[in-house]
Amino acid sequence: MIKLLHSSDLSLGAKLSFAPAVGERLAVAQMATLDRLLAQATNHEVDLLIFTGNLFAHHAPEATLREAVFHRLTALAPAIRIVILPGCYDHPLGADSVYRDERFQPWVVDERGVDSQPLVFNLAAGDLFLYTLPWQCDPGNAHSYMARRSGDGVHLGAFHSLKLDQRNPFQDPLVHWKKAILAWDLDYVVVGNRSRGTVKHGATLCADCPGTPQGLSFNECGERCSSMVTLGGDNVELESLATESIRFEQRELEVMMHEPAEHFHQMLDEWAQRDVALRVRLVGAIEELFDPVKVVARHQERFALLACDDETRFLASETLTRLAEEETVRGILCRRFIELAVDASESQRSVYEKALRELLHRFHAVAEDEV
Repeated sequence: MIKLLHSSDLSLGAKLSFAPAVGERLAVAQMATLDRLLAQATNHEVDLLIFTGNLFAHHAPEATLREAVFHRLTALAPAIRIVILPGCYDHPLGADSVYRDERFQPWVVDERGVDSQPLVFNLAAGDLFLYTLPWQCDPGNAHSYMARRSGDGVHLGAFHSLKLDQRNPFQDPLVHWKKAILAWDLDYVVVGNRSRGTVKHGATLCADCPGTPQGLSFNECGERCSSMVTLGGDNVELESLATESIRFEQRELEVMMHEPAEHFHQMLDEWAQRDVALRVRLVGAIEELFDPVKVVARHQERFALLACDDETRFLASETLTRLAEEETVRGILCRRFIELAVDASESQRSVYEKALRELLHRFHAVAEDEV
């Protein structure tokens, strides 16, 4: 039985659109996730550790990052063979590529090492034949590279799906590959992509993609995993192992009509976790204005990241109706917004909601200053 640990799309060194402090936390989380992957490989005594694309977010990462990764990989036991496939982000393999570094080259499999013949690994548990695809190959012409050859041992296919085109990276990465994968008649296929996917033939698992081991956006919510695969004979055993150091989550909260700020504070107290990046979508009709940004600021340090989308509704509130009865500038503005909202589209109402609240907050601030 041959045991392998499979991961992809860690994207070390990614340039993120978050605030610098959050970006730094995520960079630390990525390295912690790499450490966790290497610990899993060691603890489970795998024969092969394979990264199917985008270990790095760029083909020429900074020297300090390159050194940190190199030293971590070399610390693995010699019995664990390492294979790294370039992906769509850490390609091309020019002279400045990390994968042209002579220290990384023993681990790297690229199009220069593919000649339609599998690479053979003489592992302690038996021979493994590794089939990979050249750059920009597609399902229609991949068969010549991946069709099973003769030889006793485990026949394993490996490729990164997004190196072939620019499809949506958050869809099923194997939906366009199922027919081709089944035609190859390999013992198993490991695929790289940021999203998860599997291919089955009946009840038999033929291929899997565990997705990125560390989410980097709210498109990658929930637990992230690596794949522990055991191959031998006709048996395939797959175990998902948790990997993320920071977990992205999204929640929806219907706030109370009265005292919505207190309700939001209360729920954030309950949800607070330092290793969670949370986005909250606030919904519901409210009778009291509040500033979600101030609530978020108060709890920010209790999360890896905290964001909020305010979709609460105030335009139809009784409070606004009372304000509109005032014979003041504020009352005139409220009456005008109520009139505008009558025939407005949903998107227009959203704009009016935000504009009205901003104006009312300013009125409130001026009143406080006068006091």
